[in-house]
Amino acid sequence: MSEGTPVPHEDLALVRRALGGDARAVQTVVERLRCVPRLIALRNLRLGEPFEQGELEDIAQEVMIAVWSKLDQFQGRSSLDGWIYRFAQLELVYSLRRKDMRPERLADLGRGVSSRGPGALEPDEAETLYPALEELDAPQADVIRLKHFEDLTFPEIATRLGLSSNTAKTRYYRGLQRLRGILRRLRPGKREVSP
Repeated sequence: MSEGTPVPHEDLALVRRALGGDARAVQTVVERLRCVPRLIALRNLRLGEPFEQGELEDIAQEVMIAVWSKLDQFQGRSSLDGWIYRFAQLELVYSLRRKDMRPERLADLGRGVSSRGPGALEPDEAETLYPALEELDAPQADVIRLKHFEDLTFPEIATRLGLSSNTAKTRYYRGLQRLRGILRRLRPGKREVSP
């Protein structure tokens, strides 16, 4: 791992220090939350902009409130950024439900713009995607999130995580295979996801 790349156990220590009242740790968590409005705006753009600017600000605020209120539940199974990203995704799902959006729009949350490739997930898998990602090993889940949610290439993922491109690919495809199994288990009776 590169020096600047946070790892789950370091993030867990950071969160514990913040919960213990360490002002520097609290400030670091606050800095990590600054990505929330950008994540929300990006996903909104990819969904065809169903939300106006004021709504996006409200959603970002809800995400930050949810993260702070549940910070004591962070277990370090993924990076803090990935955990925060999950909150952002779930809040968008809830907000879309409240707006009574069409199911195909909702499914886009679980897929990136480039999701028509070999790793594409079916539209009705979006609601179980995020809990399923939490069951994966953190390194695999992080690669999948970066690939599908941020539309990064394998070389970009490798650079971000301090890995070789081949390691990023291996984690992605192994993680995707495990993710499909988890989704089948979480969604009994649904048709199997094609490889």
